[in-house]
Amino acid sequence: MDTPAILLAATLVLTGIAAITDWRAGVIPNWITLPVVVGAPLAYLGFYGQAGAEHSLTGILGAGLVPYVLFRLEAMGGGDVKLFGALGALHGPALGLEILIASLVLSCVWAVVLLVRRGELSRVLATSAALVRNSVVPRSRRRSIAPASMTELRMAPLVMAASLLVLMWR
Repeated sequence: MDTPAILLAATLVLTGIAAITDWRAGVIPNWITLPVVVGAPLAYLGFYGQAGAEHSLTGILGAGLVPYVLFRLEAMGGGDVKLFGALGALHGPALGLEILIASLVLSCVWAVVLLVRRGELSRVLATSAALVRNSVVPRSRRRSIAPASMTELRMAPLVMAASLLVLMWR
């Protein structure tokens, strides 16, 4: 199924602006994502009725639920959650999930490339193992993890690339 040109354009503008602000400042402001999260279901309601609005709303939930859980675990930023919700609002649950999965895969590959280039892969893997271990042992047996040992990855540029790959692939 072809994606309508208006949705491709909206995705390009949304992810492009998010990528620029995330790259420069490490944030994705609400003014980028929230108008889409509110406006897309209303537009779908106007064009396709209740079924269209439900499609958009389930897209927000479908594409935003896993990122929200990751946000609550402090593994993803809130702007990324809203960006995935906005993409779900635009494209519905199936495409929203495809974009989410493609973004996560692309982010993992890019993170490994960056860490290998910096010579930090073994340190980050050790920190990741400690985080996993801490999540399953009692508080009294958890190891402290220095904030300096954590690594940040700005995802919005990768979300843009993954979105365009998924949408152009169709």
